[in-house]
Parts: sequence; C-alpha cells; structure tokens
Amino acid sequence: MTVVLVLAVLVLLGTSLWLLHESRHAHDPVVSFVKGKPGLMEIAYLRDGRERVADTVIVRMLELRRIELGPEGRVTVLDPVPDNAVERALFRSCGTDWGSTLPGLHFDLRTDAQVLALEDPLVRRGLLIPPGRMKPWRWAAGIQVASMVVTALLSLLLLGLGRAGVFASVLPWIALVLVVAGIVLRVKCHPEWIGHELTAEGRAFVGKLRDDGWDSTDPATHPAGLAGVVALHGVDAIEDEELRKQLRKAAGSVGSSFRSSAAGSAAAASSSSSSSSSSSGGSSCGTACSSCSSHSSHSCSSSSCSSCGGGGCS
Repeated sequence: MTVVLVLAVLVLLGTSLWLLHESRHAHDPVVSFVKGKPGLMEIAYLRDGRERVADTVIVRMLELRRIELGPEGRVTVLDPVPDNAVERALFRSCGTDWGSTLPGLHFDLRTDAQVLALEDPLVRRGLLIPPGRMKPWRWAAGIQVASMVVTALLSLLLLGLGRAGVFASVLPWIALVLVVAGIVLRVKCHPEWIGHELTAEGRAFVGKLRDDGWDSTDPATHPAGLAGVVALHGVDAIEDEELRKQLRKAAGSVGSSFRSSAAGSAAAASSSSSSSSSSSGGSSCGTACSSCSSHSSHSCSSSSCSSCGGGGCS
C-alpha cells in the first residue's frame, strides 16, 4: 500500500507540473494577423459565444425594423437587407416565406457556419486562446483532479490502517499536504470547460470597451444602441420585459423540446391542408405548399408538400 501511495504522489506531482505548463502555454501571447477593430457580432461572440451572437443579431434586426416579433414569438421579415454574413444567415433561416418562430431562428443562428466562423478572426487577433491550446489544458486539468482524488483516498486508507514505521505513518500526511497544494494550483490554473477563454489582450479589449461607453445599459447613450447593450451585457439588460422574456424562452426552448413541438405543429398543418384540398382543390394545395417552403428549423416534412410536387424544407 505504501508503494502504491508513493506512485500516486509521483503521478500527482507530474500531472500538476503538466497542468502548470499547459496553463502558461495557453496564455502565451498570440501574434495578431488581423488588423482593425472587431465588429459588433465579434464582440458578442467574445463576450459569450454563439448564444450571445444570436441574441445580438435578432435584437439588431428588430432595432432596425428589418424584422418584427409577434406576441406569440413569430418572426416576420420586413426588410431583408443584411449588412454582414451573420445577418444574412438570419434572413436565410427565415426561408422563402420570410418568417420563422423565435426559438427556431435562435437555434439556427447558434448552429450556423457564419456564427461559428466568428471565432477564427478573434483567435487571429490575439483576443481568444486558440482551441488547440485549450484541449491539452483541459486534459491536464482533468487528469490532475483524478490523481488528487486517488492520492487523497489512498492516504486516508493508509492512515486508517495505521501501518507501523516512521515512513509509512508520515507519508500519508505528506501526500495530503500535496493534495491541498494541488487543489490550490487547480483553482489558479483552471480552464473554461465549455466555450472559449479570453487572452490577456482580450480582457484588456473588453475593459477598453467599457471605458469607451459600452458599459452603458441605456440604448439611447450606448454607441451601438440596444444591440450593443445585448452584445456586452446579455438579454438581462433589456428593459423591454416582453422582449427579454421571449429571448430567454427562445434560448431555453431550443433543442429536442422545440423540435418535438414544431414537428407536431407541422403534422397538424399537413393534416389540415389535406382535408382542405379535398374541398377546395388546387388553390389550397398552393397554400399548403407555400407554408412548407420555409427553413428547416420549422421542421416541416416533405410529405406535407408531396401532393403539390414540392420538396422538403429549403
């Protein structure tokens, strides 16, 4: 048992040194290859990733009156004129009937390639830690925690057995001291397990934004209006209670629950359109098919449009 504890202590020391190395390497300066300042969507991504970008672009389009949001969470496009790739992704998600549900739109934006592509320029600007550095850092942190748990359990077990001899009686206490030191190191060198982490330059950039007026939560005085407030502070900073509530609901309802309800709605719509077509002929068929031309986030099935010769959701 003593030999096993010695091996556990050695592993703990090795993993702790590995964690320290990976933490320092992750925070090594990144050479910036991109000139200019990040835009609004990049700032949103820098603050809280894809979900913050989805909230920001939706609020910006509402602010510019390019979309409108109904009380039941129905999004309708008013002026499909995008200023950047993320806004283009929003209009594309609305489909050819220029409409969507807010949860569906939010989900599509979070998973859109244009939103995911915002990370790379931020890494190349030196504002985000490269993903290639985050992975070994997370591995080191996880293995170091496992080695601390094993060492602590072996130490307590050896103390409980009460082995004779100076070395056998002192070693568990030394091991426990090292475990405590490992915990301190883990707290100081912990990585973000989900999402991204800012570099020192990234944190300095956010601090400068706050000094330049971006810390304001008043859309009237914020340099980027309500969308800028959301980009930096999130939807909780929105004063409009109804809009805030709908955005929270949209972020919380995406996934399987949204897909299930959307699929149920599509099935009901298909059944309704079938019964209507038997009484009104081809005119209702055209209506049913137009409702299926929206984006895939509406989860309509190809079968609901087959009677019109149409395909699935575009």
